[in-house]
Order: sequence, then C-alpha cells, then structure tokens
Amino acid sequence: MEKPTSPGRKAVLVEETEPFALHTDRELVELVERIAAFLPGTSGAGSQNWKVEGNGNHVNFAGRDLVVTERHIQRNVITPDDRHLAREQRSQLLPAIHELAERLAGPDGKPNLGAVHRMLQRRFDVPSYLLIPREKYGDALAFLRQQRAIHRGTLRRRNPSAFARDRFRAIFSRATELGWTRQQVYNFAGERLKLKRPLTSLKQLSLAQLEELSAMMRDARPTAVVA
Repeated sequence: MEKPTSPGRKAVLVEETEPFALHTDRELVELVERIAAFLPGTSGAGSQNWKVEGNGNHVNFAGRDLVVTERHIQRNVITPDDRHLAREQRSQLLPAIHELAERLAGPDGKPNLGAVHRMLQRRFDVPSYLLIPREKYGDALAFLRQQRAIHRGTLRRRNPSAFARDRFRAIFSRATELGWTRQQVYNFAGERLKLKRPLTSLKQLSLAQLEELSAMMRDARPTAVVA
C-alpha cells in the first residue's frame, strides 16, 4: 500500500479504516509510535519542528522537507500616450483632485487621494486616471467638481479648518476671475454680509459666512464693488 500524500487520499484512507477501530489496538498504536520516533525531524507521534530563515527574496524551511520560495513582484507600468490625457490636462485636473481629496479626508485630516483616484478609475473604467481618454478631459473635470460639491458638507463636519481653507481658495479664485483685489473682496463681504466692523481677513468670518460669501461670489459681476 502506498502512503497517501494528498489530503483527499488521506481522508479516504481514514474513512476506509474506521470500521476496523485501529486506534483501539494497543499493540498497533505502540508500534506506530516506535516507528515515528525513528523518523528524522519528528518529535513524538505526529509532531514536526520547522525552522524558518529568510534573506529577503528566499525563505528556507528546514525539517523533514526543504522548500525554497522566491518572491516575485509584478509591477504594472502605466505609460500614457497620445490617446490619453495630455500633460497640460493632467496639470489642470490636479487642483480639483486635491480639493476633492481634502473633502474626503478621514479623522486624521489627511487628504484621501487614493479615494479620488478610485472614483476616477470606476467612473472612466481605467486602471489609472492617467489613462483617461483625452477627449474625456471635460467630463473628468466636471465629475470632480460635482463630487467636490457633493462632499462639501462632509468636509465641514469632519475638518472645519480644511473646509475654511477650501472656501478661501474658492473665494479668491473667483476674485481673480472677476479682477478683484483682496480689499474689494473684503468690501463686498462687508456689504453683502452686513458686517458691523470692517473686514481685514476672511479668517474673521464663520464657516456659515464663508459658505454664504462663496455662493454670492459665484453670482457676482465685476462691477459689484467699488475699489
């Protein structure tokens, strides 16, 4: 009879010998234990000691058997070409990516860039946002802005300081589009928010006031304030 090597064959053998109740035969049990004691690398019946050593890529198991395994690392190389986002397009997407990542930050306050990348991968069915088709650039930017708006409330609850910085960026970015100076922004805020004291910094505003000012700035016209 051959010694079973696979778990399946062992299970079959156990099942076939069960009716004979071999474990109740004291003489047979003692004989098995004596034979097992002479086997190399064993200590008692059914036990085995292993020694593990590693050198980075190889792990050696020393005992009754010697197994050498080599670690194999496969890296996917992403190489965008003319079909994918151009360098300028990627540069223009980065601010929106970072703003959304900040809104998805966890309790530690760190921007969650990985979450944004996964959102883009799922939305455009690509292994990396770098491989988004070039003609989909506008869709990608619109998607990021949409998600940024959706998660604005999340950022305000989780990280008020980051929310304030996000509103600062939005307000001054809109001011640049309108051709306004900082002082014009402060004048506009003081007038529209009906502030009792002159504004010298947006940090003087509450989160609610910042959000309200940001909304007003989106609808403002260049002639809305006087320098």
